[in-house]
Parts: sequence; structure tokens; C-alpha cells
Amino acid sequence: MTRINTVKRRTARLSVLGSIAAVMAITAPVHAQGYETYVSGVGFFERATVGDLDVTPFGIVRDTRCADIRFCTRENTLVLSVILHDYRGMREVVLELDEPVAVPGGYLILRGAGTRPSERSAIRLSEYALDLEFVPLRYDELR
Repeated sequence: MTRINTVKRRTARLSVLGSIAAVMAITAPVHAQGYETYVSGVGFFERATVGDLDVTPFGIVRDTRCADIRFCTRENTLVLSVILHDYRGMREVVLELDEPVAVPGGYLILRGAGTRPSERSAIRLSEYALDLEFVPLRYDELR
């Protein structure tokens, strides 16, 4: 009789542990799996979800990209401002082309502008189609 109760208890424990493991696998944050999220074609004043963040680009800080890099003597940069919407509220973040910026849960990177640089005139905000990437902070980086 005791042996049967012991087997039933072990089976019940394994069942409970299996259920807990299944729930943890379903509800575990995707960060632990090391995914990367990439969104392209984001326009200014358009709210886009990138990873765990909602991002709204709203202004150009500096666009000194050269139309023909062979004849360019100035720095080749694109810097813009975005609003991050997350569980903490809203805050402004400045992104520079291909430079990772630490944000809650990882890094946000501006990968492209979707427009070619112009030497003769300013580019309309409506022509930008931004490419944004969210690289989550992996738990093993914290050690």
C-alpha cells in the first residue's frame, strides 16, 4: 500500500512539474530565445511595434548623408528622434544610423532610411521609410 501511494505521489509531482514547464514555455519572454525583430517601411508620425516596444519617429535631428560618397567631405550621418511607448510610459530617444541604443529590454537600431540622400534639396518626411531593428537583451549577457 505504501509503495502505491509513493508511486502516485511521484506521478502527481511529475504531472505538476510537467504542467509548470509547459506554462513557462508558453509564457516565457521571447528574449530568452535570442530573437531579433526587424520592421521596415516605418513612416514619420507612424506608430510601429518593434520587439517589446512601440516606436513613433517624429523628427530629423541631422541628415548629412552624401548623394555621392566619392566627392563628399562631410560626415555621412543620419540622426533622428523617436518616441518610445512601453510599460514605463513615453520617452524620447535619439537614433543614429546603424548605432545601437540601449532601451528597456535590449537595443534599438536604425538600419535604414528608405530614401536616397539629396544634395540639392531637403527630403520630405513623407518620403522616409525607416527600417528599425530591436535586439533583445539576452539573459546570459547579464552574467
